[in-house]
Amino acid sequence: MKIKGLFYISFSICLLQFIIWFFFPFGGIYTVVSIIKEGLFLYKPSGKTTQNQINLQHILSSAGTFIYFLSVLSGCIFPLFYKLKNVSKFKITIISALLSILILVSVKIVNTF
Repeated sequence: MKIKGLFYISFSICLLQFIIWFFFPFGGIYTVVSIIKEGLFLYKPSGKTTQNQINLQHILSSAGTFIYFLSVLSGCIFPLFYKLKNVSKFKITIISALLSILILVSVKIVNTF
């Protein structure tokens, strides 16, 4: 019963993030793709950074953003698969919600410093 409650909370978190990113004004697939290309993390080059370091930071930021949106989508889509066992669906959704929240919090922490 405990894991089922966590599942419903996690599913609602992922669904809320999905609705915000895809259906709110100025949202949609084009917005999500452009955010993935730009990345959620702001990177400011310091005095001695080279172009290779800036490119690496941009690639890592885009990869982190892609993983964030993938975790949000998987948290919303995996409960719809009927062939998976309920325990597997519950665990995947809980992990997806935790991962998406962790990435959003890390973005806020990185962008403030």
